[in-house]
Formats: sequence, structure tokens, C-alpha cells
Amino acid sequence: MTTRTIDWNSKNATRDATPESIVSALTAVRRGGQRKWGAPMKTCMGVFVGLLAAAVSSNCCAAQGLANSLNKVYEDETHCLVGPEIRGEKDNSISCYCRDGLTDARYVYQTYLRSGKDRNLNGTLLTLWNHAAQMCGEGYGVVRAAEDGDWRWDGPEVIRVYPPDRRIAQIRPDSDGLRTVTYEVRLTYRDKQGQATKVETFSAAEKLPPGFEKAACPSGAVCPK
Repeated sequence: MTTRTIDWNSKNATRDATPESIVSALTAVRRGGQRKWGAPMKTCMGVFVGLLAAAVSSNCCAAQGLANSLNKVYEDETHCLVGPEIRGEKDNSISCYCRDGLTDARYVYQTYLRSGKDRNLNGTLLTLWNHAAQMCGEGYGVVRAAEDGDWRWDGPEVIRVYPPDRRIAQIRPDSDGLRTVTYEVRLTYRDKQGQATKVETFSAAEKLPPGFEKAACPSGAVCPK
């Protein structure tokens, strides 16, 4: 997975921020198929935070608080599917791409438009709505998710079970030193009372870099030694 580093201290970093540039930044990372072992598969939300914060506030402390708050959402992959696990359009609505797109639109609407803090972000909201609709698939209630104060992401519980490290070590790495590892994905759907209504299991694969055995196990995963 490729990430981007942007110097937010540069005067040129956010000078030309537009709704389109914000969404372009949002989609830069989650299109990848490789997840960094030991860390969640993150979106480029630091870019979104920087662009939005520069557009609506000059308070660096507030911007930092925004980044920390949103990152807690984006880093949680325990109830959504990441790139290697998405089997087709049917999984769009439970993907982390969808969850993150809805989070973006919801944040702008709830924090700036509904509250009246900044009504100049209608264009940004419309662009984020469109982005979320693409990520979640046809028929998903994107507008309701953004505007409903009580809306909550209801993706299934996701548990990832990896092979033991000794088995992974036996896999021949490719020319880049990466090992293609197949792991098990378990989805548990629950009703509003927390009772399991459906359980689904399937396999996915990702590439692990050298030194994987020294890295921490991803949140919500099972990594036998």
C-alpha cells in the first residue's frame, strides 16, 4: 500500500483546496490491496483533516484534535472489510471504504453545516456524498447516514485469523521480499440486541513484508506464534 506524505507547514499545501481535491486525497490510499502488517489499513484522512482545517480554521490545536478523533474511526477495522477481503460489489456496503466515506460526509454535515459554523461547505458535502455513494454501492442511504444524528455504522464483527508465524516463514518470498499469506475472515452479523444472526467465513490474501514476526498483530486479528 502506498501512502503520501504532505508538509502541512508549506503555504502551498492547502492554498488551492477544493471539494474535488479533498475527495481526491481521501481516495488516495484505500484503493491499495496491501495492508501494512501490524498497523491498520488507513485512509489518507490526514490529508482531509489538513485541507478542511486550513479551510475553516487557523487553530492548529483544534486541527490536531480533529485528526486524533477521526483517526480512531479510520484505524478501527474490527467491523468493516479491507481491500484484500472485498469479494465484489456485494461487500461494498460493509467495506472500510464505505464506512470512511460516510464518516467524512457525516463530519462535514454535523460539525459545520447543521451547526451553522460554516455554510460555505455545501459543495464539499455534495462531493463527499458522491464519493460515499460510490464506495457504498447503489441504494445505500448516504444522505440519511450523514444527516441522521442517531446513525451508527452497523457493519458485521470482523475477525481475521492468520497462520502461525512458523508457517508464514516457510512461504517463499517474491522478488520484493513479500510473502503472500492466505488468512481466514470471519464475519458475525448481530441484531440490535447484540445477538448473532449470521456467521460467514471465507479466505483472503495479503502480502507481508520481511520482519512480519516482529510486528504487533493487527487489531481484531488472531496471530498464532
